[in-house]
Amino acid sequence: MDNTTRNHIGWIITIIGSLLAASVPILFLKQITGSFVPTILPQLESDHLYYLTHVQKVLQGHGSLGNPYILEYRDAAFPGLRLPVYLSAIPGLLGLSIITTYNVSAVLYTLLTAGLLFVL
Repeated sequence: MDNTTRNHIGWIITIIGSLLAASVPILFLKQITGSFVPTILPQLESDHLYYLTHVQKVLQGHGSLGNPYILEYRDAAFPGLRLPVYLSAIPGLLGLSIITTYNVSAVLYTLLTAGLLFVL
């Protein structure tokens, strides 16, 4: 087996493994709510809804990401990392709902992360 074939097999394994890992929370949503895109998103992790609230505030035009729960501080300085929230908001900027944005981000960024780890 030559080096190119091994490289292709490695990419295929990486992509399939990433898709399987990314599909777990989406399949869990289907099992719990009966829909891949439920109207009310159940909390999957301890900080899941917190970061989705940040994404929603970015989509509403409050890019400074202050405290999304207190109205007076929504435009205050955010002490955390902003780039992951902005990257997660990209599908929402294309007009998708917040739940669809979560599903697309879960699959897309899992694939990108796995691809980067494979390359590096």
